[in-house]
Amino acid sequence: AIARRDAELATLDKEKRNGGRILVMGDLNTAHREIDLARPKQNAGTSGFTPIERGELDRWLLGEMNRTLGEVIERMDNYDNYGACQKINQFVDNLSNWYVRLCRRRFWKGEYEQDKISAYQTLYECLETLSRLMAPIAPFFADWLFLNLNSVSNRFTNESVHHTNFPTFN
Repeated sequence: AIARRDAELATLDKEKRNGGRILVMGDLNTAHREIDLARPKQNAGTSGFTPIERGELDRWLLGEMNRTLGEVIERMDNYDNYGACQKINQFVDNLSNWYVRLCRRRFWKGEYEQDKISAYQTLYECLETLSRLMAPIAPFFADWLFLNLNSVSNRFTNESVHHTNFPTFN
């Protein structure tokens, strides 16, 4: 029984040590690549994406983002960074394995119409919020993601994600 408990603690310890790497970087890179291809046109406004009517899938992802935000804030307030990393990882999994895959047709459409703009805006909004959410846990990757996203939108004048406000739960 003691050996089994020690093995379980060693596994948990290994998982906690990997907490900074728990985010699947390939998944975030896939999602970021979709945004990178979405350089906004002049009429879309590069000083901030204006809200437009969102589809059901977009509203689902924004709801998941808001739910994740609340859960991560709760865990961080309780000094449970490992639990916060797990929640972020689950959101990234939903983002890359569900949203990006189901929206590929919308991203690859030829015309820059409302449906395509809505998909890009939703993805951008979630990646930007995610970069600010994970900044205390994965500071360098969060800063890299934030700076790349901000180079597209120019929404922030801040030079780093660490100079922005932490996202708030609605």
